[in-house]
Amino acid sequence: MIRLLLLVLPAYFANAVPVLLGGGKQIDLGRKFLDGRPILGKSKTIRGFIAGTFTGLLIGELLYLLKYVGIVFFPFPFQYALLGLLLGFGAMLGDSIGSFIKRRIGYGSGDQVLLIDEMLFIAASMALAYPLLKVSTVTLLPLEIIILLAITWVLHKLFNFLANRYKIKNVPW
Repeated sequence: MIRLLLLVLPAYFANAVPVLLGGGKQIDLGRKFLDGRPILGKSKTIRGFIAGTFTGLLIGELLYLLKYVGIVFFPFPFQYALLGLLLGFGAMLGDSIGSFIKRRIGYGSGDQVLLIDEMLFIAASMALAYPLLKVSTVTLLPLEIIILLAITWVLHKLFNFLANRYKIKNVPW
C-alpha cells in the first residue's frame, strides 16, 4: 500500500499546490456558462493549474530517486516524468471538472460538496495515468483502489483542515 501511495504522490502534491501558488487570472476569465453561473469560478486560476501540473511533473521525477532504495515503478527514467505530468494534469483537470459540476448544481466557489471535492482529482489522475501504469510494475487490484480512495478522502480532509487552521485556506474543506 505504501508503494501505491508513493505512486500517486504527484497527484496529491498537484492538488495542494494551487492553494499556495495559485491566484491571478481565472481559467474561465470570469465568463458565465449557459445557465448564467460561472463556468469554473474565481478559485480556479491559470497560475494554479499550471503550478499544480508542473508540481506533479517534479514529484514524478523525484519518484525516480526511489530506485536507490529499491522501489522501482518503470524501466525508463522519462516514464517517471510522464507519470508525474499525467497525475498532476489529471488532478487539475479533475478539480476543474468538480468546480464545473458544483457551479451547475448551484454551489458557489469554496462551497463543499461531499465526494466531488475529495475524489474527482484522484479519479481523473488515475484515469489519465492508467495506460502508463499498465506497462509498469504496479498492479492495481480493486481492493487497493478502494483503499486508496478511502485514504485519499481522509488525507484530503486532514490537510484541508490543517491548511485552514494555519490560515493557508479560508475554509476547512
